[in-house]
Formats: sequence, structure tokens, C-alpha cells
Amino acid sequence: KEVILIPEDYKFQSIYPNPFNPVTTIPFAIPVDSQIKIDVYDLKGNHIDQLVNQNYNAGFHQIVWSPNNISSGLYFIQFQTPTYISKQKVIFIK
Repeated sequence: KEVILIPEDYKFQSIYPNPFNPVTTIPFAIPVDSQIKIDVYDLKGNHIDQLVNQNYNAGFHQIVWSPNNISSGLYFIQFQTPTYISKQKVIFIK
């Protein structure tokens, strides 16, 4: 029998590696099927990139970000569902 683990709560897990070059992994967990948005912002709050804007099934997921055409520096990754929002800082080093 297959066992499928479903988290109890939304969780925006630690992004790794951080600092990173050239890619970083963004893991997250969702307790119910949800519309997920993951966006990248710079220090001034400017929207840099949208990594995800789609439905995901309940469970544990991860995406990989490999930035193009951005400079080294500190960025914020925002994870958002209809009922939960969280941000993490990442450092991109060229």
C-alpha cells in the first residue's frame, strides 16, 4: 500500500543553498490543494520574477530557481497561497 504524506500546515521551508550560485531550491508544503504563487523581489520591493503561479496538490513540493539577468545581491522570495504568505531572504552571488 502506498503511503502519501500530507503536511498539517502550510510551510515555506528553508531555501537551500543560501547564498547560492547558480541555482537554489525552494521547498514548500501545503495541506490542501492550493493556488501557489512564488515571486522574487529586490531590496526596494521591485518585482523581479514570478517563479510559480499555478495549482499544486496537497503535499511536499520544491522548485529550482536559476536566475537570469540579475545582479549579485539580496533578494526576497515570497510564497503565497489564498490563506498564507511568507517571505525569505536569499543571497545571489555571481
